[in-house]
Amino acid sequence: MPDENIIYAQVLLLDGKIENWKICQSRKDSPLDFKAYWKSDRINDYTMETKVFKKNEIKIEEGWNFNSYVYNVLGPQWINQFEYADDYKLGRCNVSTLEDYLEDLNNINKAFGGRFSIVGQLGKN
Repeated sequence: MPDENIIYAQVLLLDGKIENWKICQSRKDSPLDFKAYWKSDRINDYTMETKVFKKNEIKIEEGWNFNSYVYNVLGPQWINQFEYADDYKLGRCNVSTLEDYLEDLNNINKAFGGRFSIVGQLGKN
C-alpha cells in the first residue's frame, strides 16, 4: 500500500530527453516498468530519474494540500527541467496555478452535481 506522505515524480529518458513521465504514489523501479512508445533498437539506452517528495520535508503554499501541490506544482516543475524528445507523442506535464486548480475542482464538482465536494471531505477525516 502506498505511503500517503510520499509522492514520486519520474521521467523515462532517452539521450537525456523525456520519452514519458509520471507523478504517482507508486514508484517504478526500472525504465522497463513504464508504458511507452519504445524504440526497440535502443531498449537498453533508456534511463529513469526519480524525485521523491515527502510531506514532512516540503513547504506547502497556502491554499494547497500536499497532494495537490506536488501533482500540480512541484512535480511538473521538476519534470520540466528535462527537455521533451523531438518525437514525443504524449501529454506534457504542466504547472498549474492555485486558481487553475480550484477552477478544475469547481468544474469537477459541477459535473458530479455537487457530490464531489462531499467525497473530498470524507478523505479529511
